[in-house]
Amino acid sequence: MSKLKRGITTAQLQLRELKLSISGTLATPAAGSLDGKQILSVIDNGVGDYTIVLKRPFRKANAANCFAQITSITADRLFSVSAVDYDRVTVLATDLAGAPADADFFLQISGLDSRITY
Repeated sequence: MSKLKRGITTAQLQLRELKLSISGTLATPAAGSLDGKQILSVIDNGVGDYTIVLKRPFRKANAANCFAQITSITADRLFSVSAVDYDRVTVLATDLAGAPADADFFLQISGLDSRITY
């Protein structure tokens, strides 16, 4: 009988990825999907401005190696990642005219838990 394995295989030491759906159009934004329970909170900083705070942050020494990628769920929205740190990601959403707008989106966050800094 073979063992079941969890996780993604990579050459990076202790790489962790979170895959989330963020419901930013709700009165109180929320995280869901595969790793929704890995999120401490989704902070609504204003229209189209969200900060996603991790329950278990990445290693602080590797903060420069944290990345985030966004895919829109809401039509006619543009996104940018305005800040990424070892414990949070801030995302901005606008309509096609450039005005801040609430939106739903998928978010993938990658970071390192390794004590080795790159």
